[in-house]
Amino acid sequence: MLFFRFTAIVFAVLFFINSSFLNQIYSAENTVDECFESRENTSLLYREKIESGKDNVKCSEKTGAVLWYGDPFWNTADMADGKINKKVKRVMRPRGDSLMYMPCSSCHDGVTVPFPDGNEPRELTFHQEVFQENLEMTHGRGRIWCLDCHTPANRETLIGNFGKKISFDKSYELCGRCHGSTYKDWEDGIHGKRIGMWNEQEKKRWWNCTECHDPHSVQVNAFAPLEPEAAPVKPEGLSEH
Repeated sequence: MLFFRFTAIVFAVLFFINSSFLNQIYSAENTVDECFESRENTSLLYREKIESGKDNVKCSEKTGAVLWYGDPFWNTADMADGKINKKVKRVMRPRGDSLMYMPCSSCHDGVTVPFPDGNEPRELTFHQEVFQENLEMTHGRGRIWCLDCHTPANRETLIGNFGKKISFDKSYELCGRCHGSTYKDWEDGIHGKRIGMWNEQEKKRWWNCTECHDPHSVQVNAFAPLEPEAAPVKPEGLSEH
């Protein structure tokens, strides 16, 4: 009986510490309005209020990265396609509409910008800020070029196997054409970032490949380690031991 009483006291103390710490974090002033989830200058989020009354994110003043989410599933959509781990409800954040030049067809309509006749590398007169290696991409080490991935006459889509059109929201299907073993690890939850519940039939958010990797220069713009945050302030009234 004494053991169970001791265990109950330990759990009560841990709950108090956790609740105090979380309340301290959530009540702390959120002064940064923009931060990134995965790579700096990409996967940007802007602070706003959600239904719970909390901010959707808290941004780090130190690194500019996301510190925590008011709701980890905020602004996500069900991306299940019947292929990936049917026991887990997979959600992702749609990205197509938020990409810089969407819709691509506002220029690539066959008139303003004519549809290309072939896929031979050539000097570009636009998009240099995202694609500096006009004649030889670092991604693929010169073995691929733009129209190996982008549909020539419909730039709102990517090219899958057998000419299948792929949404930018499901760019992982395109990545899997070449990176098969990594794609399988991603499907199995070994590779990539996840947040949410681990229980079967529970919701879990998956990060798309291009939220973490720059598809145009993946070898150059790799992950850079973030400087650690300062240690949390000890909740008031908590002893040293």
